[in-house]
Amino acid sequence: MTLKTLIASHVTSVFMNTDHFADTVYRLVGGDDGNIKPIVGIAGDDMPAVDDGRGRGYTHTRSFDFAEAITLQEKDAIRIGTLRYEVEHVSNPVHGMKTAKLVRYKAEAKGAKVLRNGDL
Repeated sequence: MTLKTLIASHVTSVFMNTDHFADTVYRLVGGDDGNIKPIVGIAGDDMPAVDDGRGRGYTHTRSFDFAEAITLQEKDAIRIGTLRYEVEHVSNPVHGMKTAKLVRYKAEAKGAKVLRNGDL
């Protein structure tokens, strides 16, 4: 058995096992809150927020690794805990796994009003 076949066999049995590395998250098919499917994967850390430069909000990004057999498309969304992320990009499969780049935009707010600075 080669290392490549060993890694491929461990994708589902070890890496995507919720007792080892993976967590169950929810896929919102087409971004629709009414069409939700549980999927298993490994969510990366939430990267530091990036200011949009207009004083209107912040963009948060994180990665999500999942098995090649799982369907996840760029028009979908993922709910990790209480946070909703849009799928910005899905990579080609490598060793039986794919990586999705997730993006979440959070408007800057003070109280109940959204702060608007600069151009409208």
